Amino acid sequence: MTRLGIALAFSLLLAAALTGCRREAGVEVLRQAWNDAAARRVDAALPLAKDYLAARPEDAAAHYVLGKCYLHRQDANTTLAKGEFETALHYFEENGDLGVLAPEMTAVLFQSAIHRDIALALMRVLYEGDGQRFPGPVLYPVLDLALQHVSKGLGFDPSSAFLLDMQRSLESLRRGRPSPTPLPQQTKGAGEITI
Repeated sequence: MTRLGIALAFSLLLAAALTGCRREAGVEVLRQAWNDAAARRVDAALPLAKDYLAARPEDAAAHYVLGKCYLHRQDANTTLAKGEFETALHYFEENGDLGVLAPEMTAVLFQSAIHRDIALALMRVLYEGDGQRFPGPVLYPVLDLALQHVSKGLGFDPSSAFLLDMQRSLESLRRGRPSPTPLPQQTKGAGEITI
């Protein structure tokens, strides 16, 4: 066996041993990640959500929490956030399990929140593109997609004040009006998750 082969075999054995010694993150880890994310401590929540997902990659709630972390970090990554929200929606539609979020919201509010947060990620892309003076036609597909998600979110929760505000802002942009100021911080309505 060559030196490279020996080094590779040793690396694989070490990785397997370390992985085997690692304790699997339980539901309390995801609950803590959710609490941290809700309190806007997303940098603390992010590694917890990732650890939990390493053992349970099909957990819709965990993907949602991870998406919230990516969206609300100081160096927000809207692409990763949107991907995590879409993954959360996929797994929720597949298995209908809210996991640790079940005490916090209903299935209807969860789906509304996912569409709201996808639209919010897209709105951040719009604001960034507008700030860099991208021409309107370049941003219209993003704008239209954001409006579609707002509409889907309102289909689940027609009384969401935040979604209604988003809809008004996006429709104004679509009509060619100047960009509105960034949306205010979300306020929590009855049964609505707003982090």
